[in-house]
This record gives sequence, structure tokens and C-alpha cells, in this order.
Amino acid sequence: MKHIVGNTVQNKCTSVSYKVKKKRKKSEAEYIRVENTHEAIVSKELFMKVQEMIKNKKTMSSPKHDFLFKGLMFCHNCGRKSRVCYRGRKEKIGYIDCTLARGKDKKCKTANYNYNKFEEKTLNAIRDICGVYCDENALKEIYEKCKNNYNDMIDSEKDSLKDVLDKLEKISKKLEKLYRDNLNEIITDEEYHKYSREFIEEKEALKRRQKIIQDKIKLIMKKQESSKNDEEMEKTIKEFLKLEKPSKRILYELIDRVELDEYKNIYIYFNFSELNIINESLNEKYIIKSA
Repeated sequence: MKHIVGNTVQNKCTSVSYKVKKKRKKSEAEYIRVENTHEAIVSKELFMKVQEMIKNKKTMSSPKHDFLFKGLMFCHNCGRKSRVCYRGRKEKIGYIDCTLARGKDKKCKTANYNYNKFEEKTLNAIRDICGVYCDENALKEIYEKCKNNYNDMIDSEKDSLKDVLDKLEKISKKLEKLYRDNLNEIITDEEYHKYSREFIEEKEALKRRQKIIQDKIKLIMKKQESSKNDEEMEKTIKEFLKLEKPSKRILYELIDRVELDEYKNIYIYFNFSELNIINESLNEKYIIKSA
């Protein structure tokens, strides 16, 4: 599909033997990608937007298990959605893990966390944060202390992003030069495959880093803006505090996402800037340390 945006992808297959016509597919890490080799049919922005829509498309099938935090759990390391899997023959127990932590490759390091413990700890932390919001004196003190931190955080992440983008541009130029040198027989095919593979692996690692930084910037910017007015937020908080076990509707109104890292630490991100400020000021709650 990359040819649609003007890119060329080569080295996808290799022959099993010169005696046999069968071909073997290579891993994506071995692909040779060259950007802007021909005129694009659609823009890269439109292509990525459609791919994201396909990725996030939901099916209408009914789930076997409906968890309270389903759709809100994410991996802190790679940013992908986390899922709950059952274990045990007699008494099945749900465990949270990242989709990239499974299989032979295990591209993401994340901890398997008992879902029931996760839900209990996270709900307790949310109650504590909402309780502080209802205390006017505590809220005023915290808000004055933390309100200027966001701009500094965004500037720092933007500097990191610029550094990554500069490195990506340099690698793209090196790959293009390598490709032309191979076409002009300045370097052999063997040399081309060897050096290009190293550049491609470095490029993929930088792209993963780029996505993580961009996601962080989006989250920080979300914290700066409250999507609902104070009256509606107070109503949601009071409704949440009254319930022993809240509904999904209330959680989705309060929470943007909850992340779990490889050390079983929990990170909570709210839909309201006021709650995020309280969250970050209470260090022992912002990162819920594993027992």
C-alpha cells in the first residue's frame, strides 16, 4: 500500500534456492523502503488518517467479559491498548497485558497484572483525587503550585521531538543515497542490503520514539483544556463519589486513559485539567507504585 503515497518497498521475498521456484516472505525489518520515488496518488496525511480509522474500527460482536476499565487501559511503554486475558483451569483469573508482549518477538516489555487488584487500586486513587477536588482549601493550594508546569513540559517534549525528526531526515537521505549508489553499481547488492538494514532498523526505532513523544504532547495539551464546564464536572465527581462501584459511563466521563508499565505502576490521566493538576501534585497517587 506504500506505493499510494509515493514510496517504494523492496526486498519483500527471497528465493529458497536457485533450483526451486518457491519464494519465502521476509520479515518487515528486512524490507527496503525508499521514500518519494514517484508521484503520490494520495497525500501521506490522508493515507495515515484512513489507516488509523481502519485500525480503530470496532466490531459489533458481543464480548464474553465486560470489564469496568475496558477501552481505558493502555501500555505505558508503547502506548498500545492493553487487554485482559484469563488464566487458570479451575478458577480463571483475569490478567492485563500489552498486545505486543505476546508471541515469539515480545516487542514490548510489560507486566502481567491481576485485573481485580488493578481495578481496586485505580478506583481508590480516583476517589482520593476527586475527594481533594471537593476540598476548596486543598484545591486552591495545589492549583497555584502546579498551574505553570504544563508549558515547560510541552517545550521539553517538543525539543525531544525535533531531535528525533532531524535524525529521521538524515537517515532518509542516507537510505536514498545508498539506493542510488546501488543502482549506479557504486556498491554491491550485498553491501546495500547490509547497510540499508541497519538504517531501517534505526529508522523504525526512531519512529516508535516519535509516536511516544507525540502522544505525550497530546496528553499534556488535553490536561490544559477542560472539555466540560465546572458545573458538569462537579456533578460527575459527586455522582462518582456516591457509588461503591461506578458505571462505565461515569468512568468514561472522568478518565481519558489509565496506563500500566512493566513494573506494575499505574498512571491515571483525566478528562479535566483540574483533576490532572491534583493527580500530579499527589506523587504517591499520580504513579501508583506496585506493592
